[in-house]
Amino acid sequence: VQLAAFCDVDLTTVREAAAKCAVGDTYTDFAEMFRNHRLDVVSVATPPCVHAEATVAALEAGANVICEKPLAMNPPESERMLAAAKSDC
Repeated sequence: VQLAAFCDVDLTTVREAAAKCAVGDTYTDFAEMFRNHRLDVVSVATPPCVHAEATVAALEAGANVICEKPLAMNPPESERMLAAAKSDC
């Protein structure tokens, strides 16, 4: 596995984590990260209220996604995530 980029809303946290793993690219905005990198896999480890938004954005950017539990806040969010996973984004 080659880690390409880290993203966290806290700049200090993301820089510290990236330094520990020797990852040079850090972001506080996952949309910017997806614009700058073609990622094979994205691990969504955000608060649950952001899971759907981050997962759909990653899928639309062409990445496979590992999302921690709970998957979504409600059925409509999970349905939106599933639709994005099934689409040809």
